[in-house]
Amino acid sequence: MIYVALSLILLYLLSLPLEIEELPANFLAEVFGLLFTLSIFMMLLDLRAILEWKSVEDRVKRRMGKQIHAVFIELSNLCKFDRVLTGDRLYDDEELKKVKEKLLNSLAYEDIILNDSTKELFAKKNLAFRLASYLDSKRVTLSEIEGKYLKFLDSELQTSLMDIQDYLHELNFALRFALREEYFYKSISKWIKRIMNEIVKIRDGKIDIGF
Repeated sequence: MIYVALSLILLYLLSLPLEIEELPANFLAEVFGLLFTLSIFMMLLDLRAILEWKSVEDRVKRRMGKQIHAVFIELSNLCKFDRVLTGDRLYDDEELKKVKEKLLNSLAYEDIILNDSTKELFAKKNLAFRLASYLDSKRVTLSEIEGKYLKFLDSELQTSLMDIQDYLHELNFALRFALREEYFYKSISKWIKRIMNEIVKIRDGKIDIGF
């Protein structure tokens, strides 16, 4: 910002209707010298920010992945899914990751069918408010990550991160304020599906979401 301001000041001064001899002999040299020094300073600051990002990149992405995973778990618990995907037995860690991957793809690309838990959310608003508050805490954490590290994330990840926050906000609103049962279920299904689509993109973007 300082560099831009000084550049604008220089352009303004050069636009004044002054004769060259009216300017101090070393005026332009001093201004350009100042701009050069400032540009080096700004480059060093950018380099420092990049090095700091590299030192925390893995931890930030793990934190992001944990928030996304928590959202996936909560929302998938509201949905019916084919038992062929999960079976009726316990899984080890690697098998469970494959099951979660199948569930994610199913919820992202097939019709969302809500289970009885969603009916209970509509009937008991305190449960809906509790879920809304929990999901909003995940949205806030993602927002904090975005605010601090957005410029270091690639454009596709930026877009998905912002979209998930928007969809969580809309889902929060539906959970808290939807009065008609039909609208409630329709809204929940709509936002779950959109969120699952963005989770697929984030996972494909090499963010570890736990599976």
